[in-house]
Amino acid sequence: MLTVLNPDDEILITDPHYACYPQIISVARGITKKIPVYETGRLPD
Repeated sequence: MLTVLNPDDEILITDPHYACYPQIISVARGITKKIPVYETGRLPD
């Protein structure tokens, strides 16, 4: 991540996501933008 991100780059990640993704982006001084995968906020039936 450190080689491909510039400070204040916005990174899109799905929500839910792996717990480590926001921390990795933060270390690279990026900004996390979460995109919900499910419109209702829950898994489909």
